[in-house]
Amino acid sequence: MNNTTGFVFVAGAALLDIVSHITECRHIQDNVGRTTLSFGGVAYNLAVNLKTLGVPAKLMTALNDRALAKMILHELGNVGVVPHVLTDPKLPDQVYSGIFYKEDQIASVWNDDIERIEFGGAFMEDGIEGASCVVIANDLSRHTTNTLIRLAGDRGIPVFIGNVSMMGALRLGDIEGKRELIFINNEEIDAYIDYSDHLNSWEDAARELGAPLLITKGANGVLLLYPDGETIDYPIRRHEVSGTPLGAGDLFMATTIKFIMQNGQKLEDAIEYSLSSAPTILSRDDANIGRYGAYDEVLNDMANTFTSQQKKR
Repeated sequence: MNNTTGFVFVAGAALLDIVSHITECRHIQDNVGRTTLSFGGVAYNLAVNLKTLGVPAKLMTALNDRALAKMILHELGNVGVVPHVLTDPKLPDQVYSGIFYKEDQIASVWNDDIERIEFGGAFMEDGIEGASCVVIANDLSRHTTNTLIRLAGDRGIPVFIGNVSMMGALRLGDIEGKRELIFINNEEIDAYIDYSDHLNSWEDAARELGAPLLITKGANGVLLLYPDGETIDYPIRRHEVSGTPLGAGDLFMATTIKFIMQNGQKLEDAIEYSLSSAPTILSRDDANIGRYGAYDEVLNDMANTFTSQQKKR
């Protein structure tokens, strides 16, 4: 599976993360805290993290033609991620808003409009040409996801799935075709099992999905679960969290894929290497290893450009 010459093709949403962290919980509707704005989305984070780790990356996503979309594209250019974008002027701005207390997410709201976009086969074929692997964030439509898996399979390109949410987990059973690995957390796989009428355990879920599951369990480490029931448990040392752990799973996916695809590591060894990245992500308050303060910098760049143009008039 080792391919050091190709790029990683990532597919999914790119959006604005609005993350509020309650610092003084008053147990009423209004609480004291801090809010950060950053570019995000599982697919965006994966692509940026991979490029930051030295892995060429291309991001397939859908955006409108308004200011936020231009800011996202500007930052992709800054970090060197190649955009493969379907532009739909009618698409709303893609935004995620989450509220955290201590390390737990207590509420969130996000746009799911990208799930309604259908990326054409020719558009995806053009995007994956020369790719070493395909990583699909599970926030695309069933048809788009399955078409992309089929196109990759026809070309012998391995496919990884990154689950993005509880709602995304409920759609895992709709995914068809060969997948090298499914990244998911313990709450999401539990939701998938609870939603079914016949599954009782993680082992049942892995067997039905027909692909290895890499289940992150927060402070309890990671479990690799194969469809035949074989399991490997990876405990981790507890790390201090200075911000929100929102992006820890995205970084874990990126580092695991890097060690498999670029470094030629076995899956089991790649997981060990990836777990060593935990201190890096948990020390950042914007849950990413991309450029620190990228949103503010891009916003300032655009404001300065506008001011300069106004002065020339």
